[in-house]
Parts: sequence; C-alpha cells; structure tokens
Amino acid sequence: MLNEEFLRSLPDDPELAFIELVDYLDDWLRTRVNDQNFYSERKYADTLRAFVDEYDIDVPFRQYTSVNFDHEGDWWARFSADVNYAQSRFRFRHKLGARMLPSSSVTLNTERRAEIHSLIAKIRKVVAVLDVSEDKRDRIYSRIAALAKEVDQSKTFYGTLMGLIVETSGALGAAAERLDPLARLIRRITSIVADQKTADEQLKLAAPPETKRIEGPARQQYQDLDDDIPF
Repeated sequence: MLNEEFLRSLPDDPELAFIELVDYLDDWLRTRVNDQNFYSERKYADTLRAFVDEYDIDVPFRQYTSVNFDHEGDWWARFSADVNYAQSRFRFRHKLGARMLPSSSVTLNTERRAEIHSLIAKIRKVVAVLDVSEDKRDRIYSRIAALAKEVDQSKTFYGTLMGLIVETSGALGAAAERLDPLARLIRRITSIVADQKTADEQLKLAAPPETKRIEGPARQQYQDLDDDIPF
C-alpha cells in the first residue's frame, strides 16, 4: 500500500506528513471493493495508527480500537470522524500558524467575505442531504449561522471556524465519498481566513516605522523664559 517513493516524499514535520498520509490513504481506500468485512478499513486504520504512534502525535483515535465497539461500522464511523478532525486541525494550525488561538480574530475584506458566503451557501446544501440525525444537522446549521454572522462583522474569530470544523467532523465517516465535498468546502474557508491573516501580517511588516516626534519644551519652561525677558 505504501511505497518507498511516497514515504520519501512526506514532509519532515509529522503533522504535515499526517495530512498528506491521510489524503493518500483516502485515495487508496476509494479504490477498494466496498465489502462488509472492513478489511481495507482495518488496514487503513492500522497504517495510520502506526504512524501516529511512531511520532507520538496526540489524536483521539489512539485511545481505542475496533474491539471497543459492538459493531465495526460504529468503530469506522468514529475513527473516520476523528481522523478528519485531526487532519482539519493540523491544516488549520499550519495554515494559520502554530500560535493561533481560538480567541484570535481576523478582519475580512469585501471580496473574501463574499467568497465565504458563497461557500457557506454550498455547505448548507451539502448538510441538507447528510445522513445524520436531525439534532446533529441542527447543531451543524447553528455553527454555520454563527460563522456567517461573524463574517459580516468587524472581526471573525478563529474559534468560530474551529467550532464548525469540530461539529462537522462528527458527521464524517460512513459515507466518505458523499461527505468529501463538505470537508473540501470547509478547508477552502480555512484557506481564505488564513490568506487574510497572512495579508494583514505582510501589511504590518511593510508599514514604515512610526517617526517619533520631538516634544517641545514644557509649558513651565516657556513661562520661565517669559520672566527672563524684560520687555
């Protein structure tokens, strides 16, 4: 499944390598015969678990295996959701910077606001046909509404976008091919927010340093000078 050429091409950073490995395994899994014994899914999971164990990456799916579930379908749904969440989080972290905090924010320009609203409209259509409970669908819609509201305000907080990523990660897994559009749309929004952050930082770096003005003599000095002048 993994060849030497692919392994050599992986980035040195374990989290970036994780992102590429998941994409590679997703492509591999899509070529497998869809059966009920979950053989390919177990091979996928074993490969990814070996990677995160080797590099000691803190991800939720290290805490359980398929034997912890009554049905393998339930295990795969949970595992897929956790993998998608971890990948989205690493994408977000490395795109926005390791020091990104949920309380941090960005002010979007008009063009980026319009693009995000267009993507949000597409996300709503995808969510409308997701095979999830109505309660789960409502929670996703709530996250979408919160993000849409902030996009039109002076500040859009990273934590709001992260909330949408977390909520939708729990909907991924069972129907991966149908849900791929949702993950791609959210990654696109993440990229837009990151691009705005990068543009803001570059603007700050390009701004000339503030010239320090020389303060005039204090008012008392002027008064003392007037006292010394006899006319």
